[in-house]
Amino acid sequence: MGSSTFKRVFSLVFLLLFVVISQSSPDVASNSTQEALALLKWKASLQNHSHSRLSSWTLSSVNATNTSIHLKTKTNPCTWFGISCNRVGSITSINLTSTSLKGTLYELNFSLFPNLARFDLSMNGLFGVIPPQINQLTNLEVLYLYSNKLFGSIPNEIGNLSSLTNLALGENQLSGSIPHSIGNMRNLKVLYLHTNNFSGAIPEEIGNLRFLSDLELSSNLLSGSIPRSTGNLSNLKILYLYTNYLSGAIPKEIGNLKFISDLSLSKNLLSGSIPRSIGNLSNLKVLYLHTNNLFDFIPEEIGNLKSISNLDLGVNQLSSSIPHSIGNLSNLKVLYLNSNNLSGAIPEEIGNLKFISDLWLNNNLLNGFIPHSIGNLSNLKVLDLHTNNLSGAILEEICNLKFISNLSLSNNLLSGSIPRSIGNLSNLKVLYLHANNLSGFIPEEIGNLKSISNLDLGVNQLSSSIPHSIGNLSNLKVLYLNTNNLSGAIPEEIGNLKFISDLWLNNNLLNGFIPRSIGNLSNLKVLYLHTNNLFGAIPEEICNLKFISNLSLSNNLLSGSIPRSIGNLSNLKVLYLHTNNLSGFIPEEIGNLKSISNLDLGVNQLSSSIPHSIGNLSNLKVLYLNTNNLSGAIPEEIGNLKFISDLWLNNNLLNDFIPRSIGNLSNLKVLYLHTNNLSGVIPEEICNLKFISNLSLSKNLLSGSIPRSIGNLSNLKVLYLHTNNLSGFIPEEIGNLKSISNLDLGVNQLSSSIPHSIGNLSNLKVLYLNSNNLSGAIPEEIGNLKFISDLWLNNNLLNGFIPHSIGNLSNLKVLYLHTNNLSGVIPEEICNLKFISNLSLSNNLLNGSIPRSIGNLSNLKVLYLHTNNLSGFIPEEIGNLKSILNLDLGVNQLSSSIPHSIGNLSNLKVLYLNSNNLSGAIPEEIGNLKFISDLWLNNNLLNGFIPHSIGNLSNLKVLYLNTNKLFGAIPEEIGNLKFISDLWLNNNLLNGFIPRSIGNLSNLKVLCLYTNNLSGTIPEEISNLKFILDLELSTNQLSGSIPHSIGNLSNIKYLYLNNNNLSGIIPYEVGNFLKLIKLELSYNHFTGSLPRNICRSGSLTHFIIGENNLSGRIPKDLRDCPSLIRVRLQNNQFTGNISEDFGIYPNLNFTDLSHNKFYGEISSTWGKCSQLGTLNVSGNNITGSIMSKIQNLTKLHKLDFSSNHLIGEIPSELGKLTSLNKLVLTGNQLSGGIPREVGLLTELEYLDLSTNRLCKSIPGELGFLSKLFYLNLRNNQFSLEIPFQLGNLIHLSELDLSHNLLKGEIPSQICNMESLEYLNLSFNNLSGFIPSCFEEMHGLSRIDISYNELQGPIPNNKAFLEAPFEALQGNKGLCGNVVGLTPCSNLTSRKHFARKRLVISFAALGALTLLIVVTIMFFCFRRKKQDLPNEHRIVNKDKFLSVLNFDGKTMFEEIASATENFDAKYCIGSGGFGSVYRAQLLSGGIFAVKRYHSLHLDEIDDQKEFLNEIRALTELRHRNIVKFFGFCVHFL
Repeated sequence: MGSSTFKRVFSLVFLLLFVVISQSSPDVASNSTQEALALLKWKASLQNHSHSRLSSWTLSSVNATNTSIHLKTKTNPCTWFGISCNRVGSITSINLTSTSLKGTLYELNFSLFPNLARFDLSMNGLFGVIPPQINQLTNLEVLYLYSNKLFGSIPNEIGNLSSLTNLALGENQLSGSIPHSIGNMRNLKVLYLHTNNFSGAIPEEIGNLRFLSDLELSSNLLSGSIPRSTGNLSNLKILYLYTNYLSGAIPKEIGNLKFISDLSLSKNLLSGSIPRSIGNLSNLKVLYLHTNNLFDFIPEEIGNLKSISNLDLGVNQLSSSIPHSIGNLSNLKVLYLNSNNLSGAIPEEIGNLKFISDLWLNNNLLNGFIPHSIGNLSNLKVLDLHTNNLSGAILEEICNLKFISNLSLSNNLLSGSIPRSIGNLSNLKVLYLHANNLSGFIPEEIGNLKSISNLDLGVNQLSSSIPHSIGNLSNLKVLYLNTNNLSGAIPEEIGNLKFISDLWLNNNLLNGFIPRSIGNLSNLKVLYLHTNNLFGAIPEEICNLKFISNLSLSNNLLSGSIPRSIGNLSNLKVLYLHTNNLSGFIPEEIGNLKSISNLDLGVNQLSSSIPHSIGNLSNLKVLYLNTNNLSGAIPEEIGNLKFISDLWLNNNLLNDFIPRSIGNLSNLKVLYLHTNNLSGVIPEEICNLKFISNLSLSKNLLSGSIPRSIGNLSNLKVLYLHTNNLSGFIPEEIGNLKSISNLDLGVNQLSSSIPHSIGNLSNLKVLYLNSNNLSGAIPEEIGNLKFISDLWLNNNLLNGFIPHSIGNLSNLKVLYLHTNNLSGVIPEEICNLKFISNLSLSNNLLNGSIPRSIGNLSNLKVLYLHTNNLSGFIPEEIGNLKSILNLDLGVNQLSSSIPHSIGNLSNLKVLYLNSNNLSGAIPEEIGNLKFISDLWLNNNLLNGFIPHSIGNLSNLKVLYLNTNKLFGAIPEEIGNLKFISDLWLNNNLLNGFIPRSIGNLSNLKVLCLYTNNLSGTIPEEISNLKFILDLELSTNQLSGSIPHSIGNLSNIKYLYLNNNNLSGIIPYEVGNFLKLIKLELSYNHFTGSLPRNICRSGSLTHFIIGENNLSGRIPKDLRDCPSLIRVRLQNNQFTGNISEDFGIYPNLNFTDLSHNKFYGEISSTWGKCSQLGTLNVSGNNITGSIMSKIQNLTKLHKLDFSSNHLIGEIPSELGKLTSLNKLVLTGNQLSGGIPREVGLLTELEYLDLSTNRLCKSIPGELGFLSKLFYLNLRNNQFSLEIPFQLGNLIHLSELDLSHNLLKGEIPSQICNMESLEYLNLSFNNLSGFIPSCFEEMHGLSRIDISYNELQGPIPNNKAFLEAPFEALQGNKGLCGNVVGLTPCSNLTSRKHFARKRLVISFAALGALTLLIVVTIMFFCFRRKKQDLPNEHRIVNKDKFLSVLNFDGKTMFEEIASATENFDAKYCIGSGGFGSVYRAQLLSGGIFAVKRYHSLHLDEIDDQKEFLNEIRALTELRHRNIVKFFGFCVHFL
């Protein structure tokens, strides 16, 4: 109220007091007035002082009825609301509980209430601190301030309230510690301080409160231990200390509280064991110790608590077994022992608890069976035994619990079936049996549980079908049958469950269609049918489920399309249809699912494009469309999904560009677009995705460069761009990705060097840059990647040294630098990588030795150093790599012996030391490698014996010792290698017998013993090799016959016994080989006929049996063997008709039937062998003519019909065999002329028509055979002149026209045959002079011109001058300085003089012409010479020219381009002065180009070597020496 009003009221009160003073005691009147004024003052301070509940708190005026009118003031507050007074009018009680007061106690003058005994302001809105002046209420007995908003600490002065019996300050915001002075209130019976923020320890002085019956300190922040003095509170009935931070043990003194009925110490940090003295509390009804850290066992004394009704010891660490004495608690209604470490069996005595309603033993380690006595608990309503190790069956007795409503036996090891009597539990509402080993079917009686609302039988081994009675559970809300072996169809009755909200049938073997009745479940919110074998279409009715939020049909066999009506499910938040066979398009209506957050349609066969309506799903967070057949472009509308965090479109057929709108997805964290056909560049906008952590664009057709702005993605952890067509350099900005852990840019076309900024990626764990075109050195900064575990730089063009800083990568586990051009030595620092498990430096140019410190890599499992130039010895320290599994040092230049320490590698599985220069013996210690499966020591210089210890390698599968210098016998111990599949000992010096123990190798697939000195017979035991595919014993000295038991090798595909001394017949058992592909028995002494069924397998391709003494006819099955590719029967004594004993072979490309006794005519059948490349039937008794059908053999390149009895003419159709390079018809009776069509055989290199009856002239068309190097027409009847066109055969090295009827002069064009070495024109009628141009034929070495009519001097040529007389005899007028010829005399006749003058004239004219040409050349090249630097002129001092029109500079540039600047991959040989390269020029021609290492102009010897080689190649002609085209000099 206002101050003026207050003054008027105060004046009125004063007047009233003055009038009444004569009638009342002055002291009493004064106290009452002061109390009223104090209350009014306090009321005035309240925020809601006008509250109606305090409306009576006021002073009012009335009129007097005496002789004078005066004012009478009413001052007695005893009639006010909530106020009580004593009989003298002094206030004794203030009770304003639940009056919605808001304010503080600051304005209340406590000193004015000397008689106040009860002060109750509870359940209001008071705030502020408790004033310390409250201690002035000296007669106060009850103080209730609970359920307000008081804060601050309890004033210490409160301890002065010695009359106080009840103190309730609970449910405030008081803090600080409980004052020690609380112990001074000796009359206190009730102390409520609960639900505040009190902290600190409970004061020991609390034990002074001997009359205390109720103590509630719960729900505070109290800490420390429970004071022992608590045991002094002998009248205590209720002690609540729960929900604090009390620690330490429960004091044993607590057992002194004889009258206590309620004890709650739960939800603290108490530890230690439960004191045995707890059993003394005989009046205890409620004991709550749950949610602490109590451990040890439950004391037996707990059984003494005969009055207890509620016992909760749950959520501790109690162990051991449940005490049997628990059965003594006959009044117990609630027992919670859950969430401990209790073990052992549930005691039978538990069945004595007749009144128990709630029994929780869940979340322990209890085992054994559920006791039968549990069926005695007739009042039990809740039984929770879940999450233990209970085993055995579910007891029938459990079904006697008529009142049970909640039964949970889940998460145990229970087995057996669900008892049928479970249906008797008519009050059951919750039944949890999930996560056990229950089997059998779900009983039909389950349908009797009419009250049940929650049924969980999931995660068991239940089988059979879902019972139809399940549809009777009309109150069911939750049904979990997931993760069983349930099969059959989902029953239609499932549609009767009208109230069901959650239905989980997932992870079973259910099949059939999804029932349409499922659409009746109008309250369904969650439907999980995933991971079954359901098939058919998704029913339209499923789209009637209006309230459904979660729908999962994934991992089934559903087919058909997604129904359009799916768009009606407006409440759907999660839709999982992934991993089915759904096809068709994604319906546009999917865009109506406005509430959806998770959509997974992945792993189906959906096709067509992604619908544009997908952009309407504004709440979508996860979209998985991966692993379908979706095509077309990614729609621009995808950029509307503002909340999306995960977008998976990977593994589809999407094409076109990545849409720029993808940059709008500001919340995107995961973007997977990999494994599509996306093209174009990576859009710059993708770099706007600030929160993205995983970005995978790999396995597409993306091109262009990596955008520099990629460095803006500061949250990126995974970046996969591998397997694209990205080019250009790796941007420096990549170094800004400070959060990245996985970076894969491999399998692209990135070039240039690795950026130095890569060293900034301090969190990088995986870096893959492999399979690009990166060049330059590996940057030193790579050593900054401290956390990297996997570094793949392999398959690039990196060069230079391996940086020393690589040794700083202390967490590196995998380092792949293989297949680069790295050079130099392996740095010592690489041996600091203590955790490395995989190290591959193979396929480089590394040199030097393997560092000894490699032995420090104790975690190394894989070491690949193969295919380098490493030299020196293998260090002994290699034997320290105790963890290594794979060691490959092959294809280097390592020398010396294999170190003995190799035997220490006890875990080694693969050892490759092949293709080095290792020498010495194989160490015996190799036999210590117990786990080795692959051992390659081949292609070295190893010698000595194969060690006997090799037989200890019991896990060996592959052993390559081939191509060494090993000698001695094959050790018997080799037969101990039970698992070996590949054994190669070929190309050594091994001798002795093949050991019989080889037959023990029952898993052997490949046995190569060829090219040794093995002798003796093939052991019978070899027939035990049941799995062998490839048996190679060729090129040895084996003798005896092939054992008949070889027919047991039923899996053999390749059998090589050629080049031995084997004899006898080929056993008929060879015909048992059902998988035979290649059979080679040539160069032996076999006799007899061929066995039948040799082509029984139907897959025989190579049949090689030449050079034996075999006879008889060819078996019929070989005639009908279309699989044959290569057949060699030569040099045997086979007989039979060649047209009848051989069939049509569509795959045959080589056959040699020569030197046998075949007869008959060559039929047209051979013309149907369309793949035939070589046909040799020479040295037989073939008759008839050459069939015209031979023209069909268009792939024939070698034809040999020689030494037979063929007649008739050579067919003109032969000219159609344009691939032919060898034709031999010699030794027949062919007649007629050579058909002109032979000139069409432009690939022909070898032509022999000799010893026939051919006549007419030699056709000039033979001059078209430009590749011919051998021509033999001898011993025929050719007439007329030698055609001058033969001079075009510049590669011809042998020409034999002898024993014919040729006449006329030798044509001078024959001198054009630059490669001719042998010429035989003998026994013809040739006349005239021998052309003088023969003198220029430097390659000619042998001639025979005998028995002609030649005359004149023989040419000044070595072949003529050194020829024996027999090669020149039989001519009339030859002369010369050769033994047997007349020397040529001076020619004096006019005719001779005229001829000489003519020759001189032409010579002079030729010399003049040559002089003019040389002069022109001199001035031209002098001008070029002046343009060269002086130091280069020395090269031109000699005759350093080729041809006038040869542009050397252009040619050099073309050669450099064709060989990629003389790349090593084009090198085909090298020598001391240079290397030879294969170059295919733009013209299509292929040339061999020799490039000198250098031409030191100041070293004359080098120049001479070069020029001498030029001269030699210019003059030399030979078919085995390539033709010289020219040379050029280019200075770099």
